[in-house]
Amino acid sequence: MSITRRMQMASAGVSLLDPEAGLTLTYSNAAGALAAYTSTERSQPVVMACEVTFPAVAADGLLNEFGASAIGSFVGLRDTGTVLRFRAGDGANPINDTIGVILDVTPPADTDTHTLVWEFVPTAPGSVRAWMDGEYLGGVSTSGGASLESGLWTGTAGGAYATSSSGPSGEPTAAWPGTTESNLRVYINQTSSL
Repeated sequence: MSITRRMQMASAGVSLLDPEAGLTLTYSNAAGALAAYTSTERSQPVVMACEVTFPAVAADGLLNEFGASAIGSFVGLRDTGTVLRFRAGDGANPINDTIGVILDVTPPADTDTHTLVWEFVPTAPGSVRAWMDGEYLGGVSTSGGASLESGLWTGTAGGAYATSSSGPSGEPTAAWPGTTESNLRVYINQTSSL
């Protein structure tokens, strides 16, 4: 987030929170292809975070994905760059919301650097929560309160950070159309205290 935006928010009385506070870093990944997680790691809650800029011209693109069409996760821009999606669990298209979750939000219309943080919880109730620049974007749980598919937030396939890759069915596969300003920070078996 730009210093100007932080100052505007502070003067408007908006309290900025840090969803990464108190978490212990498990992995730090540069942009590119990512190795698959272990079966234990895939069954545990995970928080991921990074600093990115959004594209000057709206476009689809993958920020992070793991897994594939059976079980997977996806974070990226879709619908001609008008939707920022956070998705986990069921990898089918359309997603089965009793074993998968999707949180769609409107991306910022600027090219400032933003901190994105998202959390996937595979155990009942399976859920996703997300923050941008310390502001809570929202959260979604499985419609019936069950765990994500097979109690996992992603399947056995590896993934990608800001590079072209295929993950859950129906999601964009092109590389992130903005820029990444940091490594992907991963906190396994942890949830945000917010």
